[in-house]
Amino acid sequence: MKIMKKSQKPLNTLDRQRKIERRAKRAYALFACLVLSMTVMIVPAFAADDPLQIVENLSEVNHS
Repeated sequence: MKIMKKSQKPLNTLDRQRKIERRAKRAYALFACLVLSMTVMIVPAFAADDPLQIVENLSEVNHS
């Protein structure tokens, strides 16, 4: 049995359900934002003729 302060009321089932739903909505929103940001930040590297040229160009950018 939990010991509660005098000013704190025990949560009824509806309050607990709302609290869980609020946390679930917040977690889902965070997950959706994470997926969206990952999707937007992915930049494809297209190789026209020589695939090794793209790798060399990327390594030059990192070393500059």
